[in-house]
Amino acid sequence: MGECRPFRQSESARPEVQTLTPGWAELYGFYVAPRAQRQGVGHALWQAALRWCLDQGYRDLGLWVLADNVPAIRFYQRCGLRDLGLDQDFKIDAQPLVEKLMARTLARSA
Repeated sequence: MGECRPFRQSESARPEVQTLTPGWAELYGFYVAPRAQRQGVGHALWQAALRWCLDQGYRDLGLWVLADNVPAIRFYQRCGLRDLGLDQDFKIDAQPLVEKLMARTLARSA
């Protein structure tokens, strides 16, 4: 599953993120069930997300990924996204977590 939408603008985000991301699309909630991984499902979802972004006129796409989710980071790197070095800390149920902002510029040939 996954969703694309305008990039969320959070008042708690780093100023660099607030400045960089207006006008971007955000890939949000991009998950593939473990039993469906390594079968092309992620690639198909990625292609659908790219088509939607391009059809909507977006030129840049970003997403947040948990810093310790190495398989997801590798997948996104294969999709052309790069780590922007703008990590942000947050907590879920008092557990500290770090997420990375990854992004890429879109092109019709993507």
